[in-house]
Amino acid sequence: MTMILKAFKWRFEDDIEEVKSKSEDELDAKYRGFRLQMELGKSFVHGTDKEGRPIVYINVRLHKPADQDAKALEKFTIYVMEVGRLMIQPPVETACLVFDMTGFGLANMDYNFVKFLVQCFEAYYPESLGILIIHKAPLVFWGVWKIIEPWLDPVVASKIRFTRSDKELTEVIEAERLPNKYEGGKDQFTYKYIPVQAGENDRMKDTETKERLLDEWKALMWKFEALTREWIDCKKVEGARAEDVVENERNALAKELRVAYFKLDPYIRARN
Repeated sequence: MTMILKAFKWRFEDDIEEVKSKSEDELDAKYRGFRLQMELGKSFVHGTDKEGRPIVYINVRLHKPADQDAKALEKFTIYVMEVGRLMIQPPVETACLVFDMTGFGLANMDYNFVKFLVQCFEAYYPESLGILIIHKAPLVFWGVWKIIEPWLDPVVASKIRFTRSDKELTEVIEAERLPNKYEGGKDQFTYKYIPVQAGENDRMKDTETKERLLDEWKALMWKFEALTREWIDCKKVEGARAEDVVENERNALAKELRVAYFKLDPYIRARN
């Protein structure tokens, strides 16, 4: 309960909603270097692994701590987390991270960022990490790893895997879904940043439609909560409706809830 309350407090005090409601240009004006993360392709979400988890690629060689304010990097990390969550489809609940260490040098190391990322997975987005792949770590990294490893919660540490060759990546990611910059990858995808387009967030000004769709989403949400309570009580209350009947209703309603959110999405979240 303490962890939940701390997470809520963090989301409120750090204004997590702003990374959804503002465009990257607006965020860049407030946090120096925010947009640069996208322009460089330092990190992006693309494709899914063999478990159906969305994959976040992080190109560590592109990171230089002085290129952006520390807060900009934190906000960008939260931005990727929040966007990544939209790409998770039940029954999948976690993501796959690929830290591509190709070309890594000590100039790319940022201990404060690593501490923040560890905190995200342990406290702010718990149980959201499925697997973290550290790919092609050079010799210089292992001295850094001795410093980082003690910071890790055992649960997070157990999800880390080291790969030394591109072929090992195909053990986690299908070759058809692996970008062809990796040997054996057949996906023709190349990351390209698309700048903010004029008028792309105009729907966010339509407050009337936003409120109507929000009310519809909330109505489904409260109904979903009530069905969840009934689903739990099925095992405890004599004469209650059959558990599988309630569960099927709840699963169907969960799909309606997702559809309702994505209808609402353009009115509450900036395009990206």
